[in-house]
Formats: sequence, C-alpha cells, structure tokens
Amino acid sequence: MSGKAGLEALKLKISEKERQIEELKLKNLALMEQTDDLIDSMDIATVQIKELTSEAAEISRNKKVLAEMSNSVESKSLQIVQEYQELQTQTRQCSANQTNLKKAASMLRSAIQEVGRKQHEELKRFDEQTPRLKEDLQNIKAKNQAKLNNLQMRKRLLSSKLESTKSSYDLLSSEVVELSKIGDELSSKEY
Repeated sequence: MSGKAGLEALKLKISEKERQIEELKLKNLALMEQTDDLIDSMDIATVQIKELTSEAAEISRNKKVLAEMSNSVESKSLQIVQEYQELQTQTRQCSANQTNLKKAASMLRSAIQEVGRKQHEELKRFDEQTPRLKEDLQNIKAKNQAKLNNLQMRKRLLSSKLESTKSSYDLLSSEVVELSKIGDELSSKEY
C-alpha cells in the first residue's frame, strides 16, 4: 500500500512539474511579445528623432531668413531641443528595458531548461524505481500468500485435532455412561 502511495505521490510531483513548465513557457512568450513591442516603439522613436533633427536643421536655416522672428524661433528651438533630449532619454530607457527583457528572457529560458532537466531526471528515476517497486510488491504478495497458506494449513490441522478430540470425547462419554450403568447395576445387586 505504501509503495502505491509513493508511486501516486511521484506521479503528482511529475504533474506539478509539467504544470510549472507550461506556466514558465507562457510567461516566456509574454516577455518575448513585450520585447517585440518595445523594439517597435524604439523604431518609431528613432524615426521621430530623425524627423525632429531634420526640423531643427530646417529651423536653423530659416533663422537667418526670419530675423524678425528670432525670439519665437529661439523659443521653439529650445523646445525642440528639450523634446529631442526627452526623446533621447526615452530611447536610452527603451534600450535599457530591451536589455533587461533580453536578460529576463535568457534567465527564463535557463529556468525552463532546468525544469525540463529536472523533469527528465524525475522521469528517469521513476522509470528506474518502477521495476524495483513491482518486484517489492510481488515479494510482499508472495510473503502474504505464504503466510495465508501456513495459516490455512494450521487451521486444517487444528480442525483435524478438534475432530479427533471430539471423537475421543464422545467415545469417553459413552464409556462413562456404560461404566455408570455397570456401576449402578453393581450397586443395586449388592444391596
């Protein structure tokens, strides 16, 4: 019974490991999708940066032509520079996020491989233990059968002794009755 319970516990462990592997795979897919989204966002930001850089150059060229609007152009230039700097900061952050996501994806892949390796080891150990458990079960069954056969033989022997004892008792009882009758007859003849 304990061997069967151990086998069931091992099966439950294996099922749990498989469920954990599936969860890790789903998390890995989600991280990879997020990485793709970040890369797309970086491409868009790069295009925007190029556009803003182009606009800044055009504003610089028009600055000489539009001297009377220099104050307005300067404030717009400062605004563009600030936006450009903000975009550069965002680009750096996106790059850092992408690096972090790649590291996380790598760690996740390693974790999945480790779980897979452990699952393979568990299955191998289970496969190695199964024949021994079957052999142990057969040995236990054989021992129990031998005990049962021994008990049945003892039961038959005791039954035989009981029958013999009953026969002896019945014989002695009938002899006692006969002797009692003889004793009664002898007693009645003496008086």
